[in-house]
Amino acid sequence: MEHCNNYEENGKLRGARQAYEKTTPIVLAEQLKNDAGRRKRNAEMSCPESAVAHDGDISQRAISPWAWELDVDVNRYPTEIAKAKCLCTACLVNGVQDYNYFSEPIYSQMKVLRRSKCDRKGRWRYEVAWEDVPVGCTCATPKS
Repeated sequence: MEHCNNYEENGKLRGARQAYEKTTPIVLAEQLKNDAGRRKRNAEMSCPESAVAHDGDISQRAISPWAWELDVDVNRYPTEIAKAKCLCTACLVNGVQDYNYFSEPIYSQMKVLRRSKCDRKGRWRYEVAWEDVPVGCTCATPKS
């Protein structure tokens, strides 16, 4: 017989909330959600035409810059995760994109809980899963 839980009754979720509270993708997700202006700016960002010295975040000073996007999945806990999106196809070398090098996402595996319907009474089953979360971008040579 399957073990079904209501969302509020699930002990895995109570423990997960505490474990996830301070992880970077979750902290950034909260910031993106609460800062509509920043989210709008990040959504509109594209690859800079030239590398410009910034005093800001490393995501904008890198030769492989990235922006943060809010990923929402109601069948995952946590439902909101910030994910990095590379802004350029190539890397910024000497102020311009150099297509001898490519901008590639860097992934970190994050433990999440996936929910699926368990019965007709509106209860769910939660199972541990691993999700690859892009956390930044780096410059790489082409694959041979």
